[in-house]
This record gives sequence, C-alpha cells and structure tokens, in this order.
Amino acid sequence: MRENHKQVTPSDIANHLIGYERLLDFFKEAQNQTPKGIGLKKDSKASGTYILLQFKLGDKRVAKACNCAFTMDGIANALRKAKQVSEAYRYWFICFCFRY
Repeated sequence: MRENHKQVTPSDIANHLIGYERLLDFFKEAQNQTPKGIGLKKDSKASGTYILLQFKLGDKRVAKACNCAFTMDGIANALRKAKQVSEAYRYWFICFCFRY
C-alpha cells in the first residue's frame, strides 16, 4: 500500500464538495490507496456506473468486476476488495516460490 497518503473517509471530503464531485474526489483518493499492482477503474454502462478491479495477469492488464456500484459505500467496498486481492496474490506468490 502506498504509505504517503492519509486514510480517506467520506466525512473528510463532504466538507467542501457536493454531489458527483464528491464521488469523483473520493474515488481518486481511493485509487491512490490501492496496493501496488492493483487499481480501481470506473466503468460506465447504460444501466449505471460500476467499479472494476484492474490488475496484471501475465503480460496483460485485466479488469474484473467486483460487484460494486459507483457510490461512497461501493468505492469503500472496492478498496477493501482490492486489498484482499493483493493479500491473496501475495500469499499465492509466496507459496508458489517456496514450492520450487
């Protein structure tokens, strides 16, 4: 995780921005807090705006759905899931390296 950023909470941002601007600012701050190698991507469709987890598999960057809507709660859940994916990937990598 990137250490130079403070923890973001919806109440910090609520003081100076309103509406969709608040969501975008919170999303950008959450993107900065994601672990290295994993990112958050905003995906807009006709049915709504969703958040995808984007990470590297082999030589390609892949975006996978994390079932999170583009809301304050959805952004916080996507950040939590990104950290869980990072931990699982790190655990898998350590087990794979020590096997061989």
